[in-house]
Amino acid sequence: MFARSALIVGGIAAVVGFTMFDQASDLKKNYTRVDATITNASVECYVETRKRRLKEKSTGNMAYMDCDIAPAAAKHFGFSESDIKRRVTVTYEYESPVDGNYYNGEFTRKSDIESYVDGARIKVFAHKEKPGKAKTPSGNLFLGDSNV
Repeated sequence: MFARSALIVGGIAAVVGFTMFDQASDLKKNYTRVDATITNASVECYVETRKRRLKEKSTGNMAYMDCDIAPAAAKHFGFSESDIKRRVTVTYEYESPVDGNYYNGEFTRKSDIESYVDGARIKVFAHKEKPGKAKTPSGNLFLGDSNV
């Protein structure tokens, strides 16, 4: 039983590793790092534990809400305040190396949200041939220091 579990975990790790390596290869081949400026960073809260989460009744999707009302919502539905998590949605502007025009991009993160504030500078990957196409990888070990 242990051998089978180890094989499954090893297989999952291999797939994740290959995906991260493939993403890094694509970025290094087709994209270049450029500076971007955060034009908007908005924080929302959500409520979840390891076993359950607060969902929207109409869609069944995660319920994101203003952080000021999250404690009351958590309490009402039987969660504790420690179950409240935050995420940030960041809109940024960068100059395309292809045509010199400025474009907007967006990403969402659930960690390190304090570093994303309006006006802050970040690095993004802009496509080398397609203006307006950019990526912001997070946590990819094959990319070294990427602050997004």
